[in-house]
Amino acid sequence: MDYLEQKYLFHKIRIDLKDNGILYTYGNILNTKQLFVDYEEILFWNITRQVKTDNFNLFVCIASALVMLKSILGVYDNPNGIYKGLLPVSALFFIVFLIVTLLGRVKYVYIDMANGGAIKLLNRNKPTLDVFLEELTCRTKNYLREKYTDIDSDLSKEAQLENLFWLKKIKIISKQEYDNFKSQLMKN
Repeated sequence: MDYLEQKYLFHKIRIDLKDNGILYTYGNILNTKQLFVDYEEILFWNITRQVKTDNFNLFVCIASALVMLKSILGVYDNPNGIYKGLLPVSALFFIVFLIVTLLGRVKYVYIDMANGGAIKLLNRNKPTLDVFLEELTCRTKNYLREKYTDIDSDLSKEAQLENLFWLKKIKIISKQEYDNFKSQLMKN
């Protein structure tokens, strides 16, 4: 899978996997922006999933539940008071906004980047998204492995050792591979 495309209302997101990074295109019906992100910037080990709820719907649901509770207590104390008419209205508001709140939740996936930003994707089609994220992780690991395991005579041994240790730390290479690359580096 070389790309992922998502649409939500008037918004469109497309991520194309390239040789050395991703091309992130996002926008709406009025404008579109493109951003190239190098594989080195993608923190593939820090992909998070989150569910977001509309705060307004949640607030109305909680407020109507409190009014309904107060109405129940008021009807119990004074059966012919104003609370008698307020109880069905607050119960209706509570039920409607509870359903709207639960059905209106949106699932997101965030791909963190080294610069502190994140790419936000909708988690609607989970199998397709999972295949894409696996491909993104695989390409990122391969790119980093190819870039930092080659012995570079222009780079100091200390810097190359740091790169190898970093690859081992983020589990792109094993401890045994780290030791092999380290011994090759020390021979040169």
